[in-house]
Amino acid sequence: MVWILWVAAACAPASNQASVLEKTDMKHISPSDSHLQFVGRIDFSNPEAPSFSHPGVSVRIRFTGSRLHVLLEDSAHRQSPETTNYFNVIVDNQKPIRMKTTPAEQTYVLAHNLSPGEHEVVLFKRSESSHGDDLNVGKVTIHGFRIDADADLLQVPKKRWRMEFIGDSITCGYGNEFSSPNPVNDHFTTLNSNAYMAWGAIAARKLDADYMSVAYSGRGVVRNYGGHDSPTIPDIYLQTLPDDPKAAPWQPANYIPHIVVINLGTNDFSEGLPPGPAIDDLQKRYGERYQSFVMELQGYYPQATFVIAFGPMLSDSFPPEYQALHRVRTELTRMVNELRSTGMEIHLLELTPQQPPFGEDFHPTVATHQRMAKKLVRFLSQHGIGPKKDPYKKQVPKKSRPSS
Repeated sequence: MVWILWVAAACAPASNQASVLEKTDMKHISPSDSHLQFVGRIDFSNPEAPSFSHPGVSVRIRFTGSRLHVLLEDSAHRQSPETTNYFNVIVDNQKPIRMKTTPAEQTYVLAHNLSPGEHEVVLFKRSESSHGDDLNVGKVTIHGFRIDADADLLQVPKKRWRMEFIGDSITCGYGNEFSSPNPVNDHFTTLNSNAYMAWGAIAARKLDADYMSVAYSGRGVVRNYGGHDSPTIPDIYLQTLPDDPKAAPWQPANYIPHIVVINLGTNDFSEGLPPGPAIDDLQKRYGERYQSFVMELQGYYPQATFVIAFGPMLSDSFPPEYQALHRVRTELTRMVNELRSTGMEIHLLELTPQQPPFGEDFHPTVATHQRMAKKLVRFLSQHGIGPKKDPYKKQVPKKSRPSS
């Protein structure tokens, strides 16, 4: 039996608790319909059941009619504060509404009681691929959509610019909807983690660009958080589903970004190593592997502009005696200068160190993410990258000429 759950609409209650609705006759829309716009790392090996797990994957749908449902399967084997999946539902550019999904296949109401005319709904994945050893709990599968029987699907306009963000928990939006001056006992929850309000997603919306996120908490370039033995970001870059190597591999030609933004290094220089030669060796390996990874990406996207960012969680005081911020800055400055000398369009962006309050586990809050996005967008504008207008700059209205 497939339940139909009421999760969102323009007038949905703030608590967003699902409730059962009676099944209604509607027209089924296949996920393979060309009118739908999927953006992100998505496994389309079964076009009738595309799967994804990365944060920030989105589906845009334009249609006529008063209702929109989605048939969605959540693969989490259990629900907990660390494994429950959430989406944002954005109806006609209104404020996003949080949608909680539950294991197994369900039908969720994304919009209802809409006024006559054309509408657009965006379904955006807030939560990430996994947490700790609970691998692949973030995987979901779309089995289709439903609209009114007499409604039509409409073509979604394509955006001019495409951006890709590669990173760790910062780019995932880890714990960003929580805020505390000292969250020493406030640990990760999916409820408080919102990829829609992560810095990359915010910047892409400001620039009216498509957004692709390849991000995984705790992962680094050569070393993961605390030395955890799991694949690094370069290791999983060509995996469509990062926790499922058997899934169809990602084909970079599926999404050619104009701008690639990378922020990696916080986990490489996380605690767990003795100061001294071990840190010196880590710095060397970090710089070398980072440079080869960027060169690999340039091979996939030879026309792209690369922005190498670092911060805002790095510092020279923690871990003690690491001088993590100094070491990362040194390696990335050297790398960017070397690659730029080969003709690569590449830039270095140092993000301002974060200040309290903090999100869960001392991660950036939404307010910090907003400042990061603003700094990036203005940096791109100042360097003539992407859209020429600075969307943060106040536009001074032109004075009208006095009538004669």
